[in-house]
Amino acid sequence: MKQEFLIGQNNFYLEKSKCVIEYDKNKVIDFTFVGNNERFETLEQTDDFEFKDFIYPPELYI
Repeated sequence: MKQEFLIGQNNFYLEKSKCVIEYDKNKVIDFTFVGNNERFETLEQTDDFEFKDFIYPPELYI
């Protein structure tokens, strides 16, 4: 399975231990994806990284 958490051209991968999908019957009640911290730190060291102002990997809550 290919692991991707893309924002623009950047793949933050996923921090699987922090990702949550909870549902009750057919209704999603929590859907959270969290970017991988090690990948974020690697990207942060590049000069052209457009998310240098982030203090932690991106998170997506729905």
